[in-house]
Amino acid sequence: MKMRKNQNKKMKKNKNKKKNNTNLKKNNNVKKKKKKKKKKKKKKKKKKKKKKKKEEGEEEEVTAVSTEE
Repeated sequence: MKMRKNQNKKMKKNKNKKKNNTNLKKNNNVKKKKKKKKKKKKKKKKKKKKKKKKEEGEEEEVTAVSTEE
């Protein structure tokens, strides 16, 4: 009787461990996905800024050329 009780306790403990591990994995995956999304957003912002700077730079170059003539 006592042995069975202990066995059941161990089984429950293991079941909970597995459950906890899967939950942790899921949480980690969610966190990773969120991080990836943030990185993508940052990259897009950087690209936009670069594009804007490039366009502004081109305009400045054009004005510089027109003053030389």
